[in-house]
Amino acid sequence: MAPLRRSQRAATKKTQTYIETEPEDDHSKDYADVAPIKKKPRVKKVNQEAENITQVAPKRRRLRGLLQKATETPLDVLFEIFSNLEPLDLLRLSRTTKDLRALLLRRSSSFVWKRARENVDGLPPLSEDLSEPKFAHLAFDKHCSNCLHLTKFVQWETRTKYCRKCLETSDLFTFDRFNGFFYSLIPSFEFRCGASRRRIYYRYAHVPSIESMRKESDSFGGDQVKLEAWRLEKEAAFGQLRSHARQCEIWSERRAEVRSNELDATRIQRLEGVLDRLTALGWDDEVKNPNFLTELRSQKYIRQSKALTERVWSNMSNAVITLAQQHKFIRLRRERIRAVEERIRLFENAYSAVTRDEPLLPIIPKPDDMVVQEPFSTLFFDTPLNVSIADSLQDMWTHLPDVASKFREAQTSKLTEIMEQAGLKPDVHLATTVFACTECCELYQYPYVLAHRCPFRQPAKLFNDEDWKPYALRRIAHRMAWSESQFTIDQESVDKVACLIKTCGLDPETATQEDMDALDCRVICNHCSDGQTDGFKHVMRWRAAAYHSGSTVASENCWTLLEDPEELKRFKVVERSEKERKYNYVYLLEKYICNHCTVLRTRGRELEGHLREAHQISKISADDWEWPDYRSRSVLFRTGEGFEGESKSDGRLVVEEVTEGNVKEML
Repeated sequence: MAPLRRSQRAATKKTQTYIETEPEDDHSKDYADVAPIKKKPRVKKVNQEAENITQVAPKRRRLRGLLQKATETPLDVLFEIFSNLEPLDLLRLSRTTKDLRALLLRRSSSFVWKRARENVDGLPPLSEDLSEPKFAHLAFDKHCSNCLHLTKFVQWETRTKYCRKCLETSDLFTFDRFNGFFYSLIPSFEFRCGASRRRIYYRYAHVPSIESMRKESDSFGGDQVKLEAWRLEKEAAFGQLRSHARQCEIWSERRAEVRSNELDATRIQRLEGVLDRLTALGWDDEVKNPNFLTELRSQKYIRQSKALTERVWSNMSNAVITLAQQHKFIRLRRERIRAVEERIRLFENAYSAVTRDEPLLPIIPKPDDMVVQEPFSTLFFDTPLNVSIADSLQDMWTHLPDVASKFREAQTSKLTEIMEQAGLKPDVHLATTVFACTECCELYQYPYVLAHRCPFRQPAKLFNDEDWKPYALRRIAHRMAWSESQFTIDQESVDKVACLIKTCGLDPETATQEDMDALDCRVICNHCSDGQTDGFKHVMRWRAAAYHSGSTVASENCWTLLEDPEELKRFKVVERSEKERKYNYVYLLEKYICNHCTVLRTRGRELEGHLREAHQISKISADDWEWPDYRSRSVLFRTGEGFEGESKSDGRLVVEEVTEGNVKEML
């Protein structure tokens, strides 16, 4: 039987020896041992002559085994190299191999650590109670001495480096205060948490120092002289310890600040490099966009404190360009919205200036109705948004009267169709014609129904890049545009008005609004007046009666005509007085018609300005203005002889305000 063949590699490994020497001063307790080096896996050989083999770049040679050769280097060369390193580098080297550990932890190698400390600017001197590796660990290492997790905390007074969790759970520290005259001599650590305005401070005391101080103080057996001498000695020693700890804290804070500034500068350079590349690619507008810059800075690939290389840029370029494309879409969309809004404001202001001095009747279309009529529609919607329409718009106002007339004819035709569908005579001018809004249930007669914009029909204001016409129309009106579909015939009101017309002595089938206005009559609501015990009656004009909701049933007994000429004359005096009083009460809120030119003004101040500028009237009176017909008032009036200047017992006149069908008592 042939002898077994032994592995040459195993034999070589077995005979290999290490050159080790015992360290003069072993500081291995100051840091954790190094984990064993893992065995490099074997690489399968590849046939280089095989076809279709893709050549790859050679891998970087690993450093395994090179540190072992350091022991073969002359010591003077090694020490010269080590003297140019920093303490953290020496600390890491001492944790690599046993040979380097033994070499660097010798007492005779302390000069190497000293030179390494001199390479760090501003580093405080080594304290007598610290070894070189311990000081390097506290000053430069980033790992907790207990759990090896990353931490930024250093307890310089206690010469420890514990993370927050270990501070709270370790037996080496206590948060509780203790009794003892030497409490102020115990090394401690102040831990801060929370925001600057609501910061909370926790002070952890070093338990071994407490036990040591208590044991030493108890050993004097109550000898106050020795105890006092001992206390003075401890105070001096602790003063030096605290002074050195404070120096180290200041140095550590400054070093952290410098490092933070360096990282910030690197991030800024990285961001600037990205912006320069975006500018070169034609993304200038996005580079100047604050929203894009804010979001770009928040990206993880930008916040990294690493230099921007071509390889890094190639990896992040797709994400950066995608983000720029998103912001470009948003920017262009906002620019289009602003352009649409600007065109809307231009049209509204110009339309308001042109129609401001137009009479109330005939009804002038609203801006949203006019903008969809030709030729305004073509100019407003077909002109590119980057082209101003101001000059062209001024030339088109000459078409306004014809366009408004066609609009009224078209809408009137639609209203007559509604009347025919309800079985009524298709004449919008009849006094019995009353339309009701299906949304707000308000009542309107012609032609005021053409001006109604229901406040309950609020449109959605969503912008569509492909078709911005609906958005513009809704923004112009701020409510839904006029549509005949929102109106219907209110048969109950038609019957009530028919009874009212009969009370006034006319035929409901033929009486028009002009016929009723010519009567200039006043009627009493019997339904509302029956409840008055002080002799007051609800007296109103026929238009106010048409919108009046006092009676829920149509009957000829609902109304009584105020026929006595003296009573009618006296009522008109009271009516005029109430009109002037109500003007002073709500002149900033109401709408008024100038009696001299029938121009509508929305506030009393505008009415006064109009009278002053257009008619040279400085002092306004009740003869200068009138309420719109659909906003006529009714007055509580006491009929009978001897009641001039009628009022209630408290001296106040009572007016019932009928505003678009709503009854309000205004005192």
